[in-house]
Amino acid sequence: MALTISVKNLKSNGGIRRRIVTITLDAAYATPGYTITPANCKLKNKILYMSSPVMGIYLASVTLSGVNAILQMIVGAAGVNAEAADNLAGLEGKVGLFLVEGY
Repeated sequence: MALTISVKNLKSNGGIRRRIVTITLDAAYATPGYTITPANCKLKNKILYMSSPVMGIYLASVTLSGVNAILQMIVGAAGVNAEAADNLAGLEGKVGLFLVEGY
C-alpha cells in the first residue's frame, strides 16, 4: 500500500484534534481496505471520527477499528453496492478530502 497522505491542522476543541486529511489512493487495494493510523493523520493516540466522501464513482466507507480507521472503497454496479475488487486499477490516483477527529 502506498497511499499519499497530506494533513492540515484545524483548531482543537476540548482536547479533540481536528484534521483535514487529503488521501490519494493507489491501485494496491486489498480486502478489507486501507488502514489509516493516527500517525497518518498527525494524531498521537486514536481516530474518533473520519468522514466518508464520494471519490469519483467510489464511495469511501470508514469503519473505526480500535485506534485506527479502515477505509473501504465501495463501487455501485447495476444498483448493487459492493466492495471494490482487490488491486482495482480504477482507484489509482483518486483523491479524497476527509475530516478526521481524534487525539
